[in-house]
Amino acid sequence: FQLKKIQRDYDSYLADIVEAERRETREKSENESTKNSIDKIQKLINRNQSRKAHLLKVCQEMQQSLTQSYRFGRFYAKSDPENINSSYFNINDKKYCNERYHGWYYGGGYYPKHNKAPSNNTWLMCTPPKSGTTNWQRTLISLEKDKSPEMIQDHGHLYSILPRMDGYNVKTEGNGTEKFIKDRDFKILAVRHPVERLFSAWHDKFGKDPHRGKYINKYGSRILAARRKAAERDGISEEDRPKAPEGMAYSFQDFIEYWLGVVEQVPGTPGSTKNPSSSSLSDDLQLNILMNGFNHHWRLMNWQCLPCLINYDIIAKQDTIDTDCELVLHQVFEIEKPEESRHRILPRYDSHVVNPLDTEIGRLNEMTKERLRRALYWDLKLFDYHY
Repeated sequence: FQLKKIQRDYDSYLADIVEAERRETREKSENESTKNSIDKIQKLINRNQSRKAHLLKVCQEMQQSLTQSYRFGRFYAKSDPENINSSYFNINDKKYCNERYHGWYYGGGYYPKHNKAPSNNTWLMCTPPKSGTTNWQRTLISLEKDKSPEMIQDHGHLYSILPRMDGYNVKTEGNGTEKFIKDRDFKILAVRHPVERLFSAWHDKFGKDPHRGKYINKYGSRILAARRKAAERDGISEEDRPKAPEGMAYSFQDFIEYWLGVVEQVPGTPGSTKNPSSSSLSDDLQLNILMNGFNHHWRLMNWQCLPCLINYDIIAKQDTIDTDCELVLHQVFEIEKPEESRHRILPRYDSHVVNPLDTEIGRLNEMTKERLRRALYWDLKLFDYHY
């Protein structure tokens, strides 16, 4: 009996030692994981600070070089009563705000069950269409509903779940919109390479799909007219122009000809045949009318999100969307280990991983590329993209 008791005590002693070693290994692993997570977050914070510093520098350059781009916008003092209602950069102008704020969403008061403390941070995010908008929507909705992004299905109502700024703006008076934006705890900006955005808009909206018929019906004749005009300019027949690839109604080259043909009509545009008018106010009005009339999928990011007027806390890019989402989860929603969170953004579509501009259907001739470089001068430079 004594021997059995001694054996049991010895076995219990050995089990305690094994459990202590396991606990020590587990704690060491957790500490190492926490350290790695903290180091990674710090690197993401540093990268974001670098992006913000670059944006500020270019905004200062833009303000000092107003005539370099058709987006010269004036940077009017907000107290200037003569210009405030038509300024390109006016936040509160109701005539254009509904269209400008089409891709602005806001929320707050997220209470994650697995978090040690609730996050009451309010947030606002400008996501121009074709810059990861659908995946950002799923992630933000998943946080509000405490579900995983995979569970947020798109049944045609995805973009009406979160409140949008275009709806809020209608109810505001005076500088209400500006105050609302300023009062958000976190302001997030999502961007993408501007030419890739145009490619994605063309590829998504002008396929020979019955669901895309409204885009073809509305813009088809304009794109074909741009095709004919380009053929005449180049002294070739329309048959010699790039043909629409299989499954598409028009070629990317012809869509870009249409886009440039509209953009280059604005006085002050690099490459425009029109000189800036003597009244800078009328140029601003023409610019606002142009952007307001454009489909939001191919409006300029600079016009849609006002990056030089709003102090964005986080600048997320389509090409680094995975890690940028981790920064958003950590900073805005206070999730300690965002890389392990079930709210991580869904993987990018395969078509977003390969640069579409390097594919056969995405290649443009050098003259068109140069015109795009001029027309997209600030959208490229503000967000440190090259083309």
